[in-house]
Amino acid sequence: MAAAAARLRKGALLDAARRALREPSLVAVGALLKADVPAVRAAIHRERQSAPVVIFGYELSPFCGRARQMLEDEGVHESQIKIVSLGAAPSLPGLIAEPAMVAELANMYGAGLPCCFVDGDSIGDFKQLAAAAD
Repeated sequence: MAAAAARLRKGALLDAARRALREPSLVAVGALLKADVPAVRAAIHRERQSAPVVIFGYELSPFCGRARQMLEDEGVHESQIKIVSLGAAPSLPGLIAEPAMVAELANMYGAGLPCCFVDGDSIGDFKQLAAAAD
């Protein structure tokens, strides 16, 4: 009986680990709990003011590339666009370079990634950027 209970506990732990790997937001929330929130907010503020157009996103995200292309199609010169990389891919929690920044961007602006700013003002995520471009 004890061996069966141990197998069930081990199975539950493995299931929880698999869920955490599929849901990077759990990783980001954990990082935010450990982070210095004022320092993270200050870093976001510095970055969003660092260029006329700033996009916070993942390197491997097709939406980040599409957001940049959409802005260029609207006449924004590529030299005016700064991409702030938050890691390689959201589906690979170990490759999220800035999980606290990901969580705080969502907390501050309610937008997903990529999170776009023009002249320091939040435009929102890719869907909101696309709607503004229409």
